[in-house]
Amino acid sequence: MAELLFQEYNANNMTVDEGIDIIASKNNNFYFIQVKTMTLRTDRKAITKVTQKNFDKFINQQMRYVIAVKCANEIRFFTLTNEAIELLLFKQAIGRNKDGSLSIKIKYSEDGKVFFYDDQQEEASFWEGVKIELKA
Repeated sequence: MAELLFQEYNANNMTVDEGIDIIASKNNNFYFIQVKTMTLRTDRKAITKVTQKNFDKFINQQMRYVIAVKCANEIRFFTLTNEAIELLLFKQAIGRNKDGSLSIKIKYSEDGKVFFYDDQQEEASFWEGVKIELKA
């Protein structure tokens, strides 16, 4: 939310979790934002999910899914629209769990490249945005 404020958006936390964490606005455009936070595991992978119900609920909205991956010394952010998720589903770089939820998996290669992956993989740098360094 702080990053949105730095970029001159009005941003507010939602008090009740109905699939939207933040509502942001700028220039009379409103955006619904769901933040998914995950920690990079020792195998250089991170996994989260979005329920199919919530994905369908906001399909025609200005919805943004912000994936925050906490690495050793920084947090890296990836922003996906509904259309981006549908594209990654089509390319089989995002999959479905047995319960129907969307499985968003991110992995880092040894050379630092980042990918969404499931049956296939797709480079994720296009969707990567802000990096915040963590200080001890």
